[in-house]
Amino acid sequence: MEVKTHLATTKEKEAVVAFFDKVMAQIDYPVVSWVPAIYPLVTDLTKALANEELYLATIADEIVGSVILNHTHEAEYSEIAWENRTLSDTAFLVIHTMLADCDYKGQGIGKSLLACAKEVALAKQCQAIRLDVFADNLPAKSLYEKCGYQWRERKELRSFDDRGTDTCDLYELTL
Repeated sequence: MEVKTHLATTKEKEAVVAFFDKVMAQIDYPVVSWVPAIYPLVTDLTKALANEELYLATIADEIVGSVILNHTHEAEYSEIAWENRTLSDTAFLVIHTMLADCDYKGQGIGKSLLACAKEVALAKQCQAIRLDVFADNLPAKSLYEKCGYQWRERKELRSFDDRGTDTCDLYELTL
């Protein structure tokens, strides 16, 4: 079955919420460093939907994945040894909260969402795509590397519950 990606529309809000609720029950929280009932929340997706930053992956018109793409990033991004450290915030796209339905594992959802991110970045004339991922999230890191993302640095970033830091790896795809 073919995975298709598109910018989410407000007409899809109910389906996005249902997808979020389903996928959050599948999350292995210690692997992703997310904190239940703190991050991510359904309001993160609905806010991204309203801001036209939420992209969806579908199979046969069913939502099977999502990703938030924007220019928002942690302050520590300015300290990272990116390939081009002088890029303005609008010259690179940041990947946030990539979700995939485990019922469709191995169907290429993650690869399709990353390809979508690349298309969006190119359309916005960005020169790079950047992201941070919990250092223990080996499946995600493997996917990023298979899709051409380069590891740049390991950094302690503020934890989602503001109770310390998480060890994260930062990746970049230069365009």
